[in-house]
Amino acid sequence: MISRIQEAFSPKPPSSTPQPPQEDCLPCRAIGASAFIGLGTYGYISGTRQLRDLAPEIRRTRPFWGMRSRRVGVVVTSGMLVGVGVYRLVM
Repeated sequence: MISRIQEAFSPKPPSSTPQPPQEDCLPCRAIGASAFIGLGTYGYISGTRQLRDLAPEIRRTRPFWGMRSRRVGVVVTSGMLVGVGVYRLVM
């Protein structure tokens, strides 16, 4: 029993042959990519819809961050999520 505990905590010597980097299988990449692309698409659609619905109230209160910066935020965030999805699929 003690020998197994010692084996578990003792460092093993490094292997002489370098291990190639592991890559994900195609279904894993496809599922991950579709999740990111779907999240980016949903974020864009729901974000623009909410901005359109709340535009009169936002303009009336005159906040520091106006409509243009909020639209840019929605587009950039959604675009980055879609880009990560494409990157995940290709790389």
